[in-house]
Amino acid sequence: MWQVRIHIACNGNQCFCGGSLISKDWVLSVARFFKGYSASGVVMYFGRQSQSGLNPKETYRGARQIIIHANYNNPVHDNDIALVQLSSSVTFSDYISPVCLAAAGSTFAAGTKSWITGWGKLHSGDTEISDILQEVQVPIVSNSDCYTAYGGLITSNMICAGIINVGEKGPCQTSHPSVRKEQSDHKKKISMKFNTALSVAGAILLNIAGSLCQLDVCGQAPLNTKIVGGGDATAGAWPWQVSIRIACDGNLCYCGGSLITKDWVLSAAHCFEGASASDVVMYIGRQSQSGLNSNEINRTARGIIIHQYYNDTQFNNDIALVQLSSSVMFTDYIKPVCLAAAGSKFAGGTESWVTGWGTLQSGGQLADILQEVMIPVVSNSNCNKAYGAGITSNMICAGTAAKSSCQGDSGGPVVSRNASLWIQSGIVSFGFEKCDDPRYPSVFARVSQYQDWITSNIGSNPPGFVKFNNSGFRSSLNLLLFAISLMFSIIPSTLSSCLSS
Repeated sequence: MWQVRIHIACNGNQCFCGGSLISKDWVLSVARFFKGYSASGVVMYFGRQSQSGLNPKETYRGARQIIIHANYNNPVHDNDIALVQLSSSVTFSDYISPVCLAAAGSTFAAGTKSWITGWGKLHSGDTEISDILQEVQVPIVSNSDCYTAYGGLITSNMICAGIINVGEKGPCQTSHPSVRKEQSDHKKKISMKFNTALSVAGAILLNIAGSLCQLDVCGQAPLNTKIVGGGDATAGAWPWQVSIRIACDGNLCYCGGSLITKDWVLSAAHCFEGASASDVVMYIGRQSQSGLNSNEINRTARGIIIHQYYNDTQFNNDIALVQLSSSVMFTDYIKPVCLAAAGSKFAGGTESWVTGWGTLQSGGQLADILQEVMIPVVSNSNCNKAYGAGITSNMICAGTAAKSSCQGDSGGPVVSRNASLWIQSGIVSFGFEKCDDPRYPSVFARVSQYQDWITSNIGSNPPGFVKFNNSGFRSSLNLLLFAISLMFSIIPSTLSSCLSS
């Protein structure tokens, strides 16, 4: 999906190399292929499989500019990385999507399974390159072993992969040959050296946690102009909002969720207790529960993953992933939300928005139009005082007088805005039995606690995680809650809703 075929006009000939699509406007590749050439000589092909046959899903772009690393060292290929800006944006599809990039501090131990793709030669010495896109799995080789294999030349800006002493698996010419210790030809031995930015002639794909591949699309709501207030949401204002219907004991149960990739929805574990994937239908791009939704699509569930440590008494680890029966296409009305990365901080008073079709007051009817309300975050210490106990580090609280989530909102998102991006901090979990009681904030599963769990379960193409850091201030609500002395026991209530069908 991210594999790019690059043609470069070089000295009256055509030179070929690979690259990876990392956003709708940029391709990542290696510096050495572009040294001495101009952007006007570059053509890039996306969605390609065959070099000579018909590629109905293919598109191509010229290059607006080429940026070679300022410290690229040609003799030893240190800092061998380049960015190529497309002449115009590409549209993502099932065949054209950006790859995730390893974040700073990522560790790839020796033996980590990796995949290399490209149209390079299949064997050293072949005269023809491959016509069909090739793929091969190779293990990571430690830099120390790689350094020994090459007798030097390997720096901390490189990562190595291949099978030493075998020479049958690795990139080949125009994707380069495998390393053999006994080879003396440096051009052949250079094959196993890859830049740590994963910019080989072809893409090298790794099983990584905390990836950033959705950042080009997540958290963007072009139809949302909200600043303050609450009430009916306009169509497309919250394009990640999902309405979930679950067949439960002969009735229909209603929950919310958030779209986090083209294939996955994030929701609350308690919504799916006792349910199977065949019981679930999800509506994406919906505004009205009963009226016409021209921008809506629906999907069933391929699978449900409930957190293995979910506690249905305390509602700790109240988080679940639902895999869609088939991928969705992103539009202005259907987009993934960004997720709060590990270590994110949402101080008391941080403005947050809760959305859903839950009841507008305790015991009331479910809303027909998607509702939105802005509420401040409440510190965990003050939230714990309000409830008497039970608030863990896996939870985040928010709410104010007459503003909170309510029955039917369970599983839905609470989000905060960071510049132009919306970042999900929580998943609607539970609240006081009367959800409009101003003394008790709503409680949400804290998304930033689950980055590793989410990425490990989703695997390839994980969500976009963004670190939110608001040390903030203590809101007036927090100060009020701090002084509250509870005179009676609390009965938490989950905020899902069940209606007779």
